[in-house]
Amino acid sequence: MSDGTFAVLGLLLGLWQMGAEHCPAGDCLAARAVPGAASLSSGMVWFQGEAVGREAYLRATTGRARGPFRGVAGASATSLGDLWAGAGAAVRFEDPLGLLHGELHLMPGLWRRGRGPDLGGAIEFRSGAEFGVAAGPAEIGLSYDHRSNGGLFPDNPGLESFQLRVRRGARP
Repeated sequence: MSDGTFAVLGLLLGLWQMGAEHCPAGDCLAARAVPGAASLSSGMVWFQGEAVGREAYLRATTGRARGPFRGVAGASATSLGDLWAGAGAAVRFEDPLGLLHGELHLMPGLWRRGRGPDLGGAIEFRSGAEFGVAAGPAEIGLSYDHRSNGGLFPDNPGLESFQLRVRRGARP
């Protein structure tokens, strides 16, 4: 899914959720406070179908939202010394009991290459999906992320990561 599929899916599902849950109450994109939470994840990094290292990733829900679109920010480092940091939006879906969740996100960011593969430029968009379960005051989930420069630079190979994520604090 290196073509922006998660970004488009997140936008479409977010617009659907906005129409169903936020517009009937008034302003579809009204600013609102949401519980902030921090998550830490770790997993494998893949480049062109080959495992190339491990990644640690810290991400936070900022406590602000506009309609269904929640603010998120994150930073990651790979075992090869690559660094990425960015901020953007996420759309979250939960079952009625709040036990299961799904989330789609898109975050533009800055990337610095260490010894890892060349991604073509310093601007890299991170989009992905997470599915998880509540575990007391925490959540545990599996996530898939894709990073690419979206064609901003002539070379746009993309990079994927599969991770186990633990979120602690107020559930967003």
